[in-house]
Amino acid sequence: MENLDAEEVIAAKNNNMRYKLVGSCIRNDDKIKAEVGLKLVNEDDTLYSINGKNKGVKYKTDTIGELVIIGGESGPIRASASILRDIINMLS
Repeated sequence: MENLDAEEVIAAKNNNMRYKLVGSCIRNDDKIKAEVGLKLVNEDDTLYSINGKNKGVKYKTDTIGELVIIGGESGPIRASASILRDIINMLS
């Protein structure tokens, strides 16, 4: 999604939805698909309530289901390094 305008943000808000910048990484067998982009989330999504400098990571697993971690207000470099470390550990 590109070129989001104010009208789209207002329309989402009126429908109890928000645009969030979301990165995802999915592993299927030996293939990994990673992407980052805007995602429209509804109020039932755990990512909906994360605002400001807070960050969230949602893991979907085949054994325990969904695990969500909502973190503090660290800067983007520290948060990115932490997420990258988690992804590397998962793939090891």
